[in-house]
Amino acid sequence: MERRPRKDFSESIMKPLWKAPWFWLIIVALFALTLPVFEDEEKQIPEDINDSFYYSARDAYHDFMEGWLDRQVPEQSVSVEWTTYQYEQIQSGTETTSDREPLSSSEEKVVELLHTMLSELKNYEEAWSNDQAYEREPFFSAASEVANKLNIEAEDVNPAE
Repeated sequence: MERRPRKDFSESIMKPLWKAPWFWLIIVALFALTLPVFEDEEKQIPEDINDSFYYSARDAYHDFMEGWLDRQVPEQSVSVEWTTYQYEQIQSGTETTSDREPLSSSEEKVVELLHTMLSELKNYEEAWSNDQAYEREPFFSAASEVANKLNIEAEDVNPAE
């Protein structure tokens, strides 16, 4: 029978902490707990707002904010059509299809604010192309209210640009 050489116990004691596998398991676990990726996104959606409505409204908000920075209405965006359609439904009082519940009062307010953002963005684009000054407050006021109602962080856009 062959005898295996014994490991020197002092060698394992002097091993640096970062070489131990359990050390890295603890580091990975702590890192994973601090990442916002593991947070539940559902917590951000207000109770009186439908999930699909929330995501569409949030996308419209971001598209309009990007449009403001580009000084134009987003051309290839579904957000413009979605906002216009929802706003027309509210204004005309048209009943929604049977597979969708009517909009809540919060959802209607968000659509109205998004429509205000869209209208102001169109006015800003026209004023910019004509080298005219334009009052930015109505757009940013509506954007702030949308961000507040949807529980999303407002974009860091400087209105004084």
